Amino acid sequence: MARHATRRSSSRELLRGELRLQMAPRRRLPSRLWWVPLLLTPLVLLAIGYRLQAEHQAELTLLRSENQQLRDSLAQQAMDLQVGTATERQLTQRNAALLAQIERLTTELAFFRRQNQKP
Repeated sequence: MARHATRRSSSRELLRGELRLQMAPRRRLPSRLWWVPLLLTPLVLLAIGYRLQAEHQAELTLLRSENQQLRDSLAQQAMDLQVGTATERQLTQRNAALLAQIERLTTELAFFRRQNQKP
């Protein structure tokens, strides 16, 4: 059986190997830092999204409040319009009744004047 002998490394190769081992950790630290922004990006986006949602919710609440105030104002104006229309109708009816009464009294006055003039 033949034995395979391992090759002997030269001191030059060993020196290169040691240099590689020493330089590798220095390169690994910056090369492993790429995941930090990758992990921070969703957190930043989540914070921005939360802020935008909070602003949207505040604006929505403000608009709902303003909408309710406008509805209340519209209801009040509709009621005022109904009251004004009813008042105008009552005044028109009263005016018509008074005009009829004036006409009747004018007719009666003319009748009494004619009776007083005839002896």
